[in-house]
Amino acid sequence: MRIYLKHARKALGLTQEDVANALGISQNYYCDIENSERQKEIKVPFLIKLSTVLQIPIDKMLSEEKKLDEQRKIG
Repeated sequence: MRIYLKHARKALGLTQEDVANALGISQNYYCDIENSERQKEIKVPFLIKLSTVLQIPIDKMLSEEKKLDEQRKIG
């Protein structure tokens, strides 16, 4: 699960639908991304858009994604 996305979204007072609309995707698709059910490896252009919408620095996102990837390998 991408807790860091949820925390960033809530800190900005945004709903999943708000973020999805800003990204041009469905709310269900964004929910799946937040829950790590989709976009197992987020592509750079999408990562940049997500970073902009949620105001998360790219380096922080890359660090969080690396942690998630390592957890997948272990678990």
